[in-house]
Amino acid sequence: MGIDIGIKSFATLSNQQYFDAPKPLKASAKTKLATLQRKASKQVKGSRNQRKTYNKIRQLHARIARIRLDFLHKLTTYLAKTFIAFLRKMRYNNSSV
Repeated sequence: MGIDIGIKSFATLSNQQYFDAPKPLKASAKTKLATLQRKASKQVKGSRNQRKTYNKIRQLHARIARIRLDFLHKLTTYLAKTFIAFLRKMRYNNSSV
């Protein structure tokens, strides 16, 4: 079983099963991020309010990173469980031959 990492889909298996990566910036996160960055750029440099806004931006970036990491973890767990079962089945079949 082979895995192809691509642009259209995140991963495609040799059995034509494909996995699309999550798009956390597609929805409201993109507009929220742009709004916060615009707001921070207009605030007084180094002020407490600007630091608060940058903390919100940091939290939003962390949320996006967690979404991507969660997807990657779920995908690799699924592939590991599938391939281990596949390999065990092959070993059993080869040992009886």
